[in-house]
Amino acid sequence: MSPLLAQVASEPASLPWPQILMGLLGGLALFLMGLDRLSTSLRALAGEGMKIMLKRMTTNRITGMVTGFCVTALLQSSTITTVLLVGFASAGVVSSVQSVGVIMGAKIGSTVTAQIIAFQATDLALAMVAVGYPLMLLGRGEWMRHGGGLVLGFGLLFLGMAVMSTGMEPLREHEPALRLMAGLEWPVYAIIAGAVFTALIQSSAVTVGLAVTMAAEGLLTLPAGIGIALGANIGTCVTALLASIGRPREAVRVAVIHVFAAIMGVLLWLGFIGVLADLARWVSPSAVHLEGLDRLRAEAPRQIANAHTLFNVINALIMLPFAGLIARIAYWIVPEGRGGVEDEASPHHLDRRMLNTPALALDCVRREIGRLGGLVRAMVGQAMRIVSTGTGAQVQQVRAQDEKVDKLHAAIERYLNDAATRPHGDREGGAFQGLTTAANYLEQIGDVVETGITTLGHRRLANNLTFPESARRDVARFHELVDRTLALAVEAVVNEDQGKAREVASLKPRIRRQAEEALEKLQAHYRSDDAHAMEALTFQTDLIENLRTIATHARHMARTVYDERAERNA
Repeated sequence: MSPLLAQVASEPASLPWPQILMGLLGGLALFLMGLDRLSTSLRALAGEGMKIMLKRMTTNRITGMVTGFCVTALLQSSTITTVLLVGFASAGVVSSVQSVGVIMGAKIGSTVTAQIIAFQATDLALAMVAVGYPLMLLGRGEWMRHGGGLVLGFGLLFLGMAVMSTGMEPLREHEPALRLMAGLEWPVYAIIAGAVFTALIQSSAVTVGLAVTMAAEGLLTLPAGIGIALGANIGTCVTALLASIGRPREAVRVAVIHVFAAIMGVLLWLGFIGVLADLARWVSPSAVHLEGLDRLRAEAPRQIANAHTLFNVINALIMLPFAGLIARIAYWIVPEGRGGVEDEASPHHLDRRMLNTPALALDCVRREIGRLGGLVRAMVGQAMRIVSTGTGAQVQQVRAQDEKVDKLHAAIERYLNDAATRPHGDREGGAFQGLTTAANYLEQIGDVVETGITTLGHRRLANNLTFPESARRDVARFHELVDRTLALAVEAVVNEDQGKAREVASLKPRIRRQAEEALEKLQAHYRSDDAHAMEALTFQTDLIENLRTIATHARHMARTVYDERAERNA
């Protein structure tokens, strides 16, 4: 322990430490509750708008930066935005270059909370709680309830700051504590403190908010507060790195870009914190009518918040033109390679951190259903290749694929059940039900392969059946149509594409007609007086019926996006 820390710890009698700790911890708890309530209400109010922004993030760097800013401001967490970005990179939706703008925007968005806190509206805290809670509890309509939650969140946030501020009052006159805080004026110490604290609590907003509160009590100077804010930018990288473990290399590169941007941003300003402090003073209101400690308390909170915003805005303007170079550096750090064997049965996109954000949780599920659909389509295709010509071992391998389908389906179902228990609107509730139904149809298609098509494969081996090449071609053509139907249905669900869902519905007459034509051609291929030929005909007839069942399941799955019966009755 350093001599200064030892001196602070050795003077318990001079300060009411229990009261100070209760004030700090209790205030921090209220602050976190307010931040959580605030972000929950913002996410609920944003809803579909946030999804639209996320889908546009890949258009160009500027749009990506604006998207990153808006989503982070709504989520109140650059960490969640970056974790989302890692998920998009895993799915191949966003590239390393495109992610640079989103990350820069997310860092700017993370400064919004500090700007709100710096208003120091503690006098209005109880009034906000008194108004917000009844609105949230008794308000008519989702907008009024979520609006009440928003006001309540602000109230708890400011109330927590007031409690922390009151708890820290005795430290103003405690010389060892003041000297300890003064030690944070050394930039490296302040940056390390901010980075470690943020990594532990996984929220740069809380770290900067605490720095603003301490500055309001005169315990932190502007340079020390700026150092802590800079360190908070580095601390947020820990979660992104953890989220990238086990993901594809493109996702790991996104996490590396986040770390690189944070560290380079801090290094750029390490020797210019004084300049940044002067810029913050220049753009912030001054309390010239006050002097000494009173002036510091009045000015430092707004100056720290503005310095935090200036730091991230200027860094974004500097780094955005070099997005390609930053992406190349990430490629150099994480080069292409074989990597490990992908576990097809484990979910890749079901991030539990998104459960409290219904719109984002739904997108996670849609991407995972895309993976499940790909797994099922591959299973059907593999079964069709070997059912007429494969060995017993190959047929058994196809049957084993159904275990992967069942495992991934179970993970999606659990995630949907968890998401449905969290606060959500009627629209999200309907979407949860629709996605559950879609996933169930995909699982049922897997069962058709396992219990139907592979059973036919074993029957063909047991009876030593053979088929004319022309007959196999007729069945293969029908399989191509069914596979197209299934692919369109999966795409309709994943992208909420009603056009694709209508196309699936329009294929119903063609599927029926082509199945009937295939059966007629099959009957022409075999002699009715040959028992072996009749068994082969029955085999291929059953195979076509299994494919028709798969097409029916696909059509029902597409109805979760668009119901042609409802439109006919409209």
